[in-house]
Amino acid sequence: MFENIEQAADALANKNAGWVVRRDGASNLGYAAGKALAALKAYEDEKDVDVRRAIDKALGEASNALAGVPPRFPESRKHTLEELVRACEKPGKREVKPHDDGFLITVALGERRQTVYVMPLKRKDGMELIRIYTFCGPLDEKTGMWALKTNPKLVQ
Repeated sequence: MFENIEQAADALANKNAGWVVRRDGASNLGYAAGKALAALKAYEDEKDVDVRRAIDKALGEASNALAGVPPRFPESRKHTLEELVRACEKPGKREVKPHDDGFLITVALGERRQTVYVMPLKRKDGMELIRIYTFCGPLDEKTGMWALKTNPKLVQ
């Protein structure tokens, strides 16, 4: 019964796993917790005294486990620019350093390195955006044509 919960907890705790594995672990734990609490709440008025006592104990343990944890809703949380760039940091692969108001991410590409700039941008209408750019090598006809063809796919 608890195998899936333990697997999800292990996935979340595994710092060497990819972000998708860890995200899915957290999501699965949240889903299991929600289902468990909903089932307990649905039978909170149970007539059987022993079952009711077990439900009350379980709800009390859940409440104690959540003490000090404020309610969170994904749509209400706004990540900082630093949180976003630090999420892509990986020793030996991607190094993050502060730069002006934003960050530089140095990406290892085999023997080469590429610096990616991640900077905050506020439009005239007040909308906050993130500008991501890098400087490439000298422009020649071949790379210029590639950039023109690729740019519409990259611009959001």
